[in-house]
Amino acid sequence: ALSLVYPLARGSGALLVVIPAALVIGERPSGLGLLGIGSIVLGLLLLHQSTGGRLDLLRGAHVPRALCTGATIATYSTVDKLGVGVVHPLTFVVYFHLTSFVLLAPWILLTRGQRVLVDLSRQRGRVLIAGGFQNLSYGLVLTAMTLANVSYVVAAREVNVIIGAMLGAWRLREGRPGHKLAASAFVAAGLVMIGLFG
Repeated sequence: ALSLVYPLARGSGALLVVIPAALVIGERPSGLGLLGIGSIVLGLLLLHQSTGGRLDLLRGAHVPRALCTGATIATYSTVDKLGVGVVHPLTFVVYFHLTSFVLLAPWILLTRGQRVLVDLSRQRGRVLIAGGFQNLSYGLVLTAMTLANVSYVVAAREVNVIIGAMLGAWRLREGRPGHKLAASAFVAAGLVMIGLFG
């Protein structure tokens, strides 16, 4: 289930990125910075704790795949950090999209053909809005990487999981709002530690 795979993939990525960041970039998070990262990851895990108190997201066939995804997140985040150390974040985004287009467009056209163009023409407005917000968020993350350790940025961006959970509890009347608030407190504490002592 997505509710099991997603937090484990994102949380493990926030932990694993510390390794390539130290080995490749030479970043050394402070002790309280590491504690802040751990607090954020703990909040993500608690958010998806079952009603019986079990961490079901750490059991099952999904675990190896989720951890591989976390390793991928750690890898591409390290590459992003190296990239913005060479060029401006905006330039990096442009290069990223040009490379993606050159590599993926032929495959998409071969496998989906005319249907892609028809779908794009029908959904042009939505595609432009979604693409605009995606590029804005990616650009902000890259800009943050020019100002802070990549391990801090990767951990801090996982606050989106908590925001989604709290919106679900508030707007969709999903269950266990107190539990979600407690998990959010761990994430907030981690962000404060990173912001003040990282």
